[in-house]
Amino acid sequence: MCALLAMIGRFLPEREPARPGPHEMRRILVIKFWGIGSIIMSSYLIRSLRNARPGVHITLLTLESNRETAMFLGGADHVETLDISRGPISVIQNIFSMLMRTWRGKYDAVLDLEYLTRFTAIVTFASHAPIRVGFYARGFWRGKFHNHRVPFNPYWHVRDNFLNQATILDLKGETPAYIEIDPGEDGRKEAKKLLEELRVTKRYIVINPNAGETSLERRWPLYRFSELVDRIYREWKMPCLIIGATNEWETAEAMVRKTTAGGAINIAGRTSLRGLAAILGGAAAVVSNDSGPLHLASHAGAKVVGLFGPETPVLWGPIGKDSSRIKTFFRNLDCSPCINIHNMKTVTCLREGAECLMEITVDEVFNALRELIGPVGESS
Repeated sequence: MCALLAMIGRFLPEREPARPGPHEMRRILVIKFWGIGSIIMSSYLIRSLRNARPGVHITLLTLESNRETAMFLGGADHVETLDISRGPISVIQNIFSMLMRTWRGKYDAVLDLEYLTRFTAIVTFASHAPIRVGFYARGFWRGKFHNHRVPFNPYWHVRDNFLNQATILDLKGETPAYIEIDPGEDGRKEAKKLLEELRVTKRYIVINPNAGETSLERRWPLYRFSELVDRIYREWKMPCLIIGATNEWETAEAMVRKTTAGGAINIAGRTSLRGLAAILGGAAAVVSNDSGPLHLASHAGAKVVGLFGPETPVLWGPIGKDSSRIKTFFRNLDCSPCINIHNMKTVTCLREGAECLMEITVDEVFNALRELIGPVGESS
C-alpha cells in the first residue's frame, strides 16, 4: 500500500516542506499507536510543543486500547483513537474512518513517532499536512511520505528521539526532566479498596513478570521471579503483588504457583490504570521486565528495578525522580541488545536461550532491592 500511495502521490500537488513560522502553527497531530511506555515518553514531547507554542491545538492519535493511558497522562487537547480489537471488516471500516478524520483535521504539522510500522506513514500521507515529520532508517522504506525525516538514534533514549522531532522544526520548548504521574483521588481510593480486600496492611513489593504482547523474550524466567518472591517473604515478610493485564493473568498465576513461601498475590487485570499507578506509587519497590509498567512505576514515583536483555536501558531505561531510586540490570553481552529498529524488534537469539537475562541472578536483584528499601525492608 505504501508503494501504491507513493505512485499516486507523484500526481498530487505537494506543498513546500517549510519550517513553521512564529504564527503559522495552529494544529499539530502527534501519532503514537503502540506501547504504554512509548505513550508515556511521548508526553514529554507534547509538553515541549505546548511550551514552545502555548496556543497550539495538539491531538494525539493512538489505539483505542491506549485511550485510558492517554487521557490519564493529559497534555494533549484531544485524543483521537483507532479501534483494532474487533473483526477484520470492522477494523477496515475503522481505519478508513480514521484516515478521513485525519484528512479533515487540516493539521499544520504531523509528528509520526512510530519507528517500526509503515502504517503510520500512510496515516501521515492521508493528513496531507504541509509539515510531516517521521523517523528514517536506511533500509527501512516507508514511502517517503515524511518531508522532514529524522534519524532514530539507537544510542539516545527514546524520549530524546521523540523530542528531536520538535527540535528539527525549532518547536522544542522547555521540557520537564521528569513528569510525575498522579493517580488522582479515584485511583488512590481504588488502590486502597483493593489492598483492604487483599488484607495487605503493611508495605508491599510489586512484581511484573510480563512484557507486553511483543518480544516476549524480554521476560526474566518465571522461576527466577518466584524464587525472588520467596526470598522477599522469608526474609522480610513483605507480600508481593503480581501485576499484569487481563490477558496476562495466566502468566501471573503460573508464577504464583511456582512460589513456596507464600506472600504472592495475583492482581493481574484487577485494576484500572489509575488504580495500578496508585499501587505502584505506594509500593516499597517495583521489580519489572522491560515493559510499560516499568515506566508507569518510575513516573508514579516508585523505586524500581528494571530487567533488560534483548533491549538496552540506553534506549528504554526508566526515568525517575533521581538516579538513586532506579536500578537496572543489563549484561551487555556481545549479542545484546539484539532487537532494534532495523530488525523490526524481532529476537534472533544466537544462544541457547536468552543468556542476557539468564545471567541476572536472584541474589543480584534481591540485593538491589535491599539497597533501595533498606536491609530488612523497614526503611522508607
